Amino acid sequence: EVLACANDAGVPLFASSGANFTFSDQGVYDANPLYVNPSAINLDRAATALVEGLDQAGFFTDDAVVGVIRLSSPAFDAAAANSLEPALAAAGVEPVVTAALATIATSDDIGRFSSEAEATVLEMKEAGVTHLVFFESGGAAPFFFLAAARNQGFEPALGVSSLSGGQTLVQNIGTGGTAVAWSPVGDVPEASQLPESPAATECLDLVDSTRAVFTSANAVSETLRFCDAVWVLQAAVEAAGGTVAAADLVGAVEGLGDSYQSPAALATTFGPGRRDGVSEYYLTDYDPSCSCNVYRAGGPYPID
Repeated sequence: EVLACANDAGVPLFASSGANFTFSDQGVYDANPLYVNPSAINLDRAATALVEGLDQAGFFTDDAVVGVIRLSSPAFDAAAANSLEPALAAAGVEPVVTAALATIATSDDIGRFSSEAEATVLEMKEAGVTHLVFFESGGAAPFFFLAAARNQGFEPALGVSSLSGGQTLVQNIGTGGTAVAWSPVGDVPEASQLPESPAATECLDLVDSTRAVFTSANAVSETLRFCDAVWVLQAAVEAAGGTVAAADLVGAVEGLGDSYQSPAALATTFGPGRRDGVSEYYLTDYDPSCSCNVYRAGGPYPID
């Protein structure tokens, strides 16, 4: 594994959120103390933010019958047990059904995943679920689940986060719900995005001031995340006085606190043991008139 190899070699790894291992729970960061991902959010904090954000949005109404669909992998299982379930309990939410779908690792898994999602529809429908929370990444779970749900006339209210893909998810499934949104480029259509931050402008202008090369939100997002990884490394080197010793470098990242201005995230906060930076979210709602996500008034809200 890349993380273990780098850690064993004493090499700090500054990621740009593009690899599978970026969907990590806190335990992965604890086991790999040289791992830094400034524009990411670990799965424990994402799970807690998902529930707290949906609660903030009023998603869990008094008459809501809540179901949960989550991915199953070592990282997702740990985050569910350590953070998702406690957060739901703290919000007074007791899901009537929780379905854990094994992640798609290869193309051979797609048929199995689709069948599991279809079986979950029947289980949720029979349990009377009215509000469905997705804790997953990439949008595969809602895509396959909702395709089967439509065939069965099942349309619960949806609660998701940026992990599921934001506006791309809406385009793929043809609908949406309430979202806890911490990815400013991908959460809403370009015309509705928040004003570009100075750091984002600097990053994109370095690559192409005409913006002609940025043909999609994904291209913009990946560019900003790459700048993020490079610039937080630069900030850490400067904070460490120019040293490149691994422990000093990572310690300098953790010492940045909220002083670092990310080009990719709404805001970042680092601290002891916290080397995934995302620290704020907004709420979005699906607007059928434009088939898009729109920001709700209020916010941003902190992510601890």
